[in-house]
Formats: sequence, structure tokens, C-alpha cells
Amino acid sequence: MSASGRWYVYENCRLIPNHFNDGDSFHVRHKKKRYVFRLYFVDAPERDREFPKRIAEQADYWGIEEKEGLKIGRQAAAFTRDFLKDGFSIYTERVDARGRSKKTRYFAMVKVGGKYLSEALVDAGLVRIYGKMTDLKDGTSMEDYTASLRSAERDAKKHSQGAWADSRSSHDKQTLFEIPAIEEQDIILKESIPIYSLKNNRMIGVLRAGNSVHVLRAESYYKVRIRFKSNDKFYEAQCQRKDLGL
Repeated sequence: MSASGRWYVYENCRLIPNHFNDGDSFHVRHKKKRYVFRLYFVDAPERDREFPKRIAEQADYWGIEEKEGLKIGRQAAAFTRDFLKDGFSIYTERVDARGRSKKTRYFAMVKVGGKYLSEALVDAGLVRIYGKMTDLKDGTSMEDYTASLRSAERDAKKHSQGAWADSRSSHDKQTLFEIPAIEEQDIILKESIPIYSLKNNRMIGVLRAGNSVHVLRAESYYKVRIRFKSNDKFYEAQCQRKDLGL
């Protein structure tokens, strides 16, 4: 292990078989120590029905049935297991990702050769671009890395990869929940959050911690419309309700 600034690097890691391993979270052995890591930037679908609202949210991202989302979750777990089978490197800031395990879980970037696992999963259409983000160890900003993931996602969608093969238009979807009311309010961001287009629900950027956003109204069960200022201009977009603590 070597530390560079706030990043820790673990080389020649091995995947430890575990019932809770999935597409974006897994147990890892480095030398004689055992760790649990969770990927930055991406979220793989659940494999079972333990978290029904999360399952509905994930299915909504692609416009697929929940049962198809669970199927994609199992495919993502198998993809990650195969991608990591011959060893890999971990880059982590040791930021707590929480989780069901009693063992501390850290957010991480995971690399095999010159390819990050997060990118490979997006290429395969098996994850949504979502969750905790960070500037990379090599100096790449979270905005630039997210933009590269969005480009990969557009290609995956164009070629009907993974979940995109069964995707349908958001206009055809019926919400399963009553949309909770929300009051207009101003919020100072405690963490950087992804924002989404009002037109097609695709991720369009990241708002950094410390920015102020004005919450306008609920757009769906999971998303709210916000107004924010950038370069002396005001813009509107969507973000996840829970990213604002609502």
C-alpha cells in the first residue's frame, strides 16, 4: 500500500467470494488484510427485493420493469466478478460508504490494466451514473470523468447494451407512488451532487458542495426541480430528492 496525498493505493488485490458482493460493492483482500469497497460514480441495480423503493428508482432510470432491473443487478454482479478475477488495483480516499456489513466500507475507484471498473460497467449498460463522486487521483475532475461516463452511456444506449436493451420511453412509464409534496426553499449543498436534464432525465453535470440551490417543486417521486446560478446565469435542472436531504 502507498499513500499519495489523501489517496491510498492498493495493488495486486483479489476479490473475496461473499454473498453480499454485487456489481458495485465487494469484499477485497490485499496482502493479509480484508476490506469492503463501494464504487464511486455508479450504482448497480439490486439483486433481490429487500429495498423496494430503491428497486423502483433504479428501474425508472432505464425505463424497465422492476423484475428486469433485478435481472440486470445479477448480470452486473457476474460482470464485476469476471472483470476482477485476475487481480486489480484499488484507489481510495477512505471515505465511509456505509453499508449492511459490520465492516467499514470505503468508496473507491477500481482499475484493471488501464480500465476503471466503473467505465466498463457503463459500457455494458449495467449501472446508472449515480452516487458519490470525487476528483480522481490523477487530477481528473469529477465533472470531466462524469462527462466521459455520460459519453460511454450514450454509446451503450445507442447499441442497446445491458439494461438499455429493454428500455422504454419515460413518457410511457406510470409512477407507482403518489408524488410527495415539497415546499420551495433554499439549500446550501453539503456534498457535491449530480444534476439531471429536465428534458430527458439524463445526467448533465455536478454541483459542488457549498453551492446554493433553490428548490422549486417535485418533478417525480425521486426528483425535484431546482434553480441554481453558474457563471452569473440562472439555470434549472433536476436532482435527487435524497441528495438534498428531503
